[in-house]
Amino acid sequence: MDLRDVFKAPAPKRRADLMTGGAYDPAAKRQRLATPGVTSSSSADPGEVIGDEDDDDDDNINEPDDIDDDERFFGDGLDDSTRRVLNIVDSAAPTDVAVDDTNLAELDTGALKRQAARFAKARSTNEELRAKHLGDPERFLPSELDLDTEIRALAVLATAPRLYREATRLRIAESLVFLLGHENSDIALSSVATLAELMDDDVVGLAAEDDDFSASCIRGIAEFAAQMLECGFLALFETAYRRELSLAAASADDGDAAVASDALNEALMRYLALLDGILSAFPAAIADVTANSKIPDLLLSHLKDAATDIKAKRPFLSPVRSYAAELLATILQQDGSARAPVMVAQGGLAVILELLSKYRKTDPDDADESEWMENLFGLLCLALTDPQVQTAFRAEEGIELMVLMLQKRRRSRIRAIQILNYATMAPPSMEPSSSNPAALNALHLVTEAQGLGAVFPIFMHQDRKKVAKAYKDEYVAKTDDEHTVSVLVNLLRGLDTRSSPPSNGDSNAAVAARDRVLRKFHEDDHAKLIQAVSMFARYRDAVGPAAVTADTEGDDEEDDDLDYIDRLDRGLFTLSQIGVLIGTLCRDSAELREYVVDVLLPAASLDPRDVAQVLLDAARRADAGSKAAVELRTLAAALTSSE
Repeated sequence: MDLRDVFKAPAPKRRADLMTGGAYDPAAKRQRLATPGVTSSSSADPGEVIGDEDDDDDDNINEPDDIDDDERFFGDGLDDSTRRVLNIVDSAAPTDVAVDDTNLAELDTGALKRQAARFAKARSTNEELRAKHLGDPERFLPSELDLDTEIRALAVLATAPRLYREATRLRIAESLVFLLGHENSDIALSSVATLAELMDDDVVGLAAEDDDFSASCIRGIAEFAAQMLECGFLALFETAYRRELSLAAASADDGDAAVASDALNEALMRYLALLDGILSAFPAAIADVTANSKIPDLLLSHLKDAATDIKAKRPFLSPVRSYAAELLATILQQDGSARAPVMVAQGGLAVILELLSKYRKTDPDDADESEWMENLFGLLCLALTDPQVQTAFRAEEGIELMVLMLQKRRRSRIRAIQILNYATMAPPSMEPSSSNPAALNALHLVTEAQGLGAVFPIFMHQDRKKVAKAYKDEYVAKTDDEHTVSVLVNLLRGLDTRSSPPSNGDSNAAVAARDRVLRKFHEDDHAKLIQAVSMFARYRDAVGPAAVTADTEGDDEEDDDLDYIDRLDRGLFTLSQIGVLIGTLCRDSAELREYVVDVLLPAASLDPRDVAQVLLDAARRADAGSKAAVELRTLAAALTSSE
């Protein structure tokens, strides 16, 4: 008999699944946690033996008449050792969780202290019996079951956020964290499940309900999380997580691989829920996660396993892998310093590109796979804000993959244009004279990847109706315009050797590539230039006059910020980018400037000053002395000069 079966319990759903299941209901959470023996990680008596069959089932067995009685099987099928263990479980397992008779929905300090005392006693008793009877599990199994029961009982604290400070004083967080290193991995798993319940987002929701103690409750939750970190949570969590992976691998070798996989997924979902909870409740922990642990590598390992399964044409998607991708994105979003180590040093970028290559010609099969693909693209967007990742992206042929996605016009096309925007966008802090991987990516996109033939059709809206019809729930025309125009702006800016010389010194190649981009606006009777002015007029109308003139009425700062946010929602950023595109074309080509100023703008009932005003408005929003502000004012002046 496997003693681990004694401690089995269903795994909680992913946090994303729980959030989509309906509105947060604090009353339901109180009722669930107040029910004896029930937490989010256990729906059965912790002492119940799963899989026992009713003896009455023997009556339903049809036996052949020609079998002698002495050849029939009458026993229970158990050996003596297993039967003794089951007898111990039956006698030791309580019928419900031993919780104070105080109404758990109204847990008070006294009840919490008594519960903590029972938990401490169960823990010390188990430690003593384990040390005394190390080689005889039958002697300490009852204490193990008692400890498991008391661990689960502590989940009721989640219904009383105002008591988290008292729980911290009682060292409950510390004790639960130490149990992550317990010899019995199921005790560790019960501790993980309880801690995940205590760190759940719902707890903050309960705290916010209490008008009198809301701020104090939230501070108490943060202090509880801080105590977890102070007593070595990250190291113990990592060790316990790796142990679950090892145990699952051993179980798969010894028996049914499918059963082992299900058990592993249940366990890992609890661990990931706990990690998610502590990162949400105590964001400062993210710095420790990236600097002092290998947890990002563990999360990345799930993505590597998915890539391996895809190569072997095995099912590759699981809740654990999806959750790992979400948590990895959370970590990289909050800690930019982790992006290069995870994505470059640990090979994360190559893995993500390999996973995304599946969607070059095909679409996700269902909603779960769609979420998976979106999370992978989200990871890429976050990572590409780092110059080292931009360089690696080019080396891993990420630009070529995105161009292929644009050409195939599957669902991935919607996000591929966004990725090219980030890949060719220079970080704001980068000086013109420093190594500029974004400029090199722009050069590569034009010369090596033949990207202009894929980007300009999108700029001209040639595939818009088809893509919008096929993917109406995902496609947003304004977002498509924003990224497409931004790619063209990035190309003209990155290939301008006057302000940003390529780090490899190949200025001639950059000049030639930039000329290729400019020539596109001369082709077909200036069709692409006409499109740019047409888009400017359309977005200017959508944003409205208030978006292109400075406020002069002395509105207060809050109203000004709200108005600015409203402008952004209506497309102000895209309008500004189109203005930059038109201004750059007019500055760098006298022929294009003449056609814009004398023909296209008057035809649209516009004036060069209208475009200049958009640029000046954007300059006022930028830092006064920044490179961006200087460039915007220069472009505005080029439009309104008398030349």
